[in-house]
Amino acid sequence: MRSIAARIGLNPQRPLLLDFCLAVSVLCAWFFCAGIEVQVAGAIQALELVISPTGWQGDWPFGPWLIGTFSLLLCYARLHRGSTEGAIYLQERLQRITLFALFLCLVRLAALWSPLTALLPILTLLWTPHATWALALAFLSYIHWPTDRPPIQDGKDDSSSRSLSASTALVLGCTCLLGYGLYALYFCQITMLHGDEGQYLRVTQSLLHDGDMDLANNLSAEQTIEFHVRQFAVHKAPASPAGKVHSVHPIGLSI
Repeated sequence: MRSIAARIGLNPQRPLLLDFCLAVSVLCAWFFCAGIEVQVAGAIQALELVISPTGWQGDWPFGPWLIGTFSLLLCYARLHRGSTEGAIYLQERLQRITLFALFLCLVRLAALWSPLTALLPILTLLWTPHATWALALAFLSYIHWPTDRPPIQDGKDDSSSRSLSASTALVLGCTCLLGYGLYALYFCQITMLHGDEGQYLRVTQSLLHDGDMDLANNLSAEQTIEFHVRQFAVHKAPASPAGKVHSVHPIGLSI
């Protein structure tokens, strides 16, 4: 066990070529798992999810594969051209991200065991395409993120200078705030009222404003904008009385 730990754990004395081969192998293992087609099924009465393999697609996602390959090749070039101290620290980062990716691969495969996903449904996220993109970007950002923290010495990690400066933290905070804010606006737009939702709300508005189900006087743009961002056609019932507009949808939900 100690021999295995020395080969795959954090070790500043390990040969660079071995670390690079381990990183390539782990990343390829993740992409190999990405080729397995799975179906996620959920229970109706409880929060339980099951992952069932359904086939094999064989083609790797091009975007994450390109990012991961570029990250490792850039790392290899920097390790050969950089200073000795910088190379040791860069190799440490490569070892850490490789261990992290190996752990995710093992958990991803373990998630195929249904009792585990029934206990921890969140593990099904490891089988989404977003997880592959996230891991590829993690290789790029974690390995090559600039830092001045000293490398590990004799297996001991000096964490005295890990804290970010106030300006860096402020920039990161503002960037994340702006990114999440814009995504929130985008998400609100793609999840706007659609289908029959607006129809029921229009009847609800008529009940609140007029106390009736006649929509003839509730079709103006001013009234529609109270609950929707744009005008939309009303689903008029064919049996509506003359001069009145009744919705084809039942009034019970609006009530």
